[in-house]
Amino acid sequence: MIYLQTLSNVQSELCLLGTILRNLELMTDYSTILQLDDFSDKAAKYIYLFIIKYFSQYGSDWEEDRSNLIYLRCIEEISGFRGLFKPKEFPQYLDTIRRCGLSNAPADNENFQTVKRYAILRKLKNDGFDVDCILERDDFHSLTADNVLNLYYEKLDKLSSVSSANHVECWKDNVVAKAINLLSEPEYGIGTPFDFINEHMHGLCKNDLTMIGGVSNSGKGRLLMNILVYACCVEGQSVYLISNEMTSDDMFKAFICTMCNMPAVQALHGQKMKLKQADIVQAKFCDKDGHLINKLDDETAEDYHSRLLVESDEYNKYISVLRWYESECLGCAHFIDAMDDYSTARIKCEIKRAENLGCSIVAYDTLKAYQSSEWGDLVQAATAISEAVKRSDTGIHGIVTFQLTDETNHRRPEDLDSTNIANARHIMHVADNMLMFVHVKKSFYKNYCIEVNRNGKIITGDIAPDKNV
Repeated sequence: MIYLQTLSNVQSELCLLGTILRNLELMTDYSTILQLDDFSDKAAKYIYLFIIKYFSQYGSDWEEDRSNLIYLRCIEEISGFRGLFKPKEFPQYLDTIRRCGLSNAPADNENFQTVKRYAILRKLKNDGFDVDCILERDDFHSLTADNVLNLYYEKLDKLSSVSSANHVECWKDNVVAKAINLLSEPEYGIGTPFDFINEHMHGLCKNDLTMIGGVSNSGKGRLLMNILVYACCVEGQSVYLISNEMTSDDMFKAFICTMCNMPAVQALHGQKMKLKQADIVQAKFCDKDGHLINKLDDETAEDYHSRLLVESDEYNKYISVLRWYESECLGCAHFIDAMDDYSTARIKCEIKRAENLGCSIVAYDTLKAYQSSEWGDLVQAATAISEAVKRSDTGIHGIVTFQLTDETNHRRPEDLDSTNIANARHIMHVADNMLMFVHVKKSFYKNYCIEVNRNGKIITGDIAPDKNV
């Protein structure tokens, strides 16, 4: 049942709902990405609202008595619900929809993409955008929801390149008033765990793009993760991470390991620990005597978890941190895997999605030209990201990591310049802040010193490990 005039596919909507009813565990993911307005059919929309209420109240375990209680709530809270679904007919209606769904499926991506595709087209049409050019494409039925958004943003780029109606501001107007306003609203950005960023860049300021460069495997991702964890846990900001190099699982492990170990975050969750990432992913937790607590052959993960809570103080601290993040941390971290498509249009789409989620920071690891080795394409990608950040209505801050040349390893930190940027030195012109890092060889330690801020007092010492403060 495809209705091009109303831009809907009711059959896909009902099949998707059927799959969810067969496996309510899918709502763990779908509840954050599938919106009520994604359904065009009124009955489908009400059924999804019913599922949302059931899942939020009882989780993924289905029981008929619980279903009846949620039905009664829907009758009271949703106007017109009883008119569509009579009490005696509702269980049978749910069974009919359930039979439309996939059984034992981890997801129903085909119907999900169809529902989202038409939902996006309806929204675009309501906003005055001509969607016929998308509907008439030969590959329309194979387009994902993100593909549709990418086509939309490409159209906007072409429009913005030929039209401009920007207001020209005169700097002689209200100069004193603007200066007074700066007194009440100082320009400080989001704080980071690094004093040199907070002092020299005033933190992560709104609508700015910060670029972080380093050679391959030099720790760019770890540095980025420290910034994001601090912003999320200490500053209480929501962050959005786009990666074309690491999976969600890899980034999540780095995130929770950093959250456990960062001193500024430890001051909030109250657990002092030094936990290696290998301890987390390989379950290397010890008892009070330092002996490793191994999982028994016939032991389930839940049973192992319960035993660790009893026998390992270290594991208790670790779980306490995770519970603190779930219940008390004001910030929230989001992740999107862009390994399959990191085209410029896709990245711009993700920046817009980060805005819609209310994120203050969008991070992209690592800047590359999609399906191209031309330096011009890399510059174009960097420019597009910078423009998207600048145009952000919410003042989002962008952070992008990029690659330095292998020759960088042979240069000192003070000698780094734009010639060390791999492929395209011109990307330095689109960044508001550019940080480039290189390892210092031990033979050069004597040429540098280190400053440490201890309770507001700056202490200077030798960079050599045996003399470090």
